Amino acid sequence: MNIKKLIYTLPIVAGSFMLSCDKEEFEPMTLDINQEVQIKTFEVSGALETTLDEKTKTIHVLFPGGTNIAAIAPSFTVSNGASVTPASGATLDLRVPQTITVLNGNLFGTYKLTAEVQSVTAFLSHHASVNDITDDDEKAYAEWFFNEYESEVAEFVSFQAIKDGSVDLNKYKTLTWYLDGNADESFQMPAIAMDANVLAKVKTYYQGGGNLYLLGYAGRYLIELGRLPSNKYFIEVGNGGGFDNPDPWGVGTAILGKDESTHPIYTDIPLTTNGNRKTFPVIGPGWKENHNYVVIRIPEVYGLPNDSAAAYDKFNQDNNTRWLGVWDGIGDFFMAGVVEFLPNNQYKGRAIFQGIGGIEWDQDAKGTINPDGENPYQSNIEKMGRNAISYLNLN
Repeated sequence: MNIKKLIYTLPIVAGSFMLSCDKEEFEPMTLDINQEVQIKTFEVSGALETTLDEKTKTIHVLFPGGTNIAAIAPSFTVSNGASVTPASGATLDLRVPQTITVLNGNLFGTYKLTAEVQSVTAFLSHHASVNDITDDDEKAYAEWFFNEYESEVAEFVSFQAIKDGSVDLNKYKTLTWYLDGNADESFQMPAIAMDANVLAKVKTYYQGGGNLYLLGYAGRYLIELGRLPSNKYFIEVGNGGGFDNPDPWGVGTAILGKDESTHPIYTDIPLTTNGNRKTFPVIGPGWKENHNYVVIRIPEVYGLPNDSAAAYDKFNQDNNTRWLGVWDGIGDFFMAGVVEFLPNNQYKGRAIFQGIGGIEWDQDAKGTINPDGENPYQSNIEKMGRNAISYLNLN
């Protein structure tokens, strides 16, 4: 009976549906395909570059380094007869993508608006100019830096200019400083870098979100800025004129199961794998200065043996860091020579500290093993420098 009832009911339902459709009336909608819903012009005061792509319906604005894009009021024009939301001249927070909608009659179009602040890296120096730099490694790093980067994204900044207030550090995404030693190859922080006013300004920059890339003895700045405890860890400072050595030296990126070889600073650097260790060379046979500024005896601080992974974990946890590299000649957690200091509540910027003495930007032409001072692994040093700066400028 249920089946019969279902069969008899179906035509009635269908008929009712057809009857309902016959009686329903709709008002016709007319679309005027000649109406336009376009942003014709788009301008932002102070922008370095504005790109309006009608095909993809996107707008991208590039601002100079240091620009606060939290409250930007762009002006734009749209198709005749169209309205737009938000209105031209409205204040927008361009730190996040915005959507602009153009409405004209029954038609509408949307544009995605994005913005970025140009990443400018400042080359810090205790000298007045690149020409005044006397240390060969610092000089080589400066020459590479200014050959590698255009003037729009790379500037020389002396510590004296910071002290005088003639430079605004907020303009820069990253500050890089390489300190290699005095004329007698001894280690001593330059007085101008230790000036109270200079330290306060750099600390404010770093705490506010600015990044630091510190090479060689410049790693000491992380202690002076209060980011690394001053009396908790042992620091090895290698100085002196150097010596002839027949071995290539390198950096270890993975030890005892702790592998940081995929960190962006090692991109495109060829690695050698030996068991659970991964390394790459940075300096060939010849004269080596061995100017280390590295953290050593880390397991001892925690009362642990050198092969204890707990020392690795404790160091990273206590300091909110990524322990990225060691001397390639060791296979335990005795020392940290490349470290990334991650942002925390007090220091919102990132810092990369690179203090392994084998990373020399200019191998000395001394001794009898390699009197020409040609380093076959120079490209690895340059790749690491380029990768570190790119990484910091993107984060």
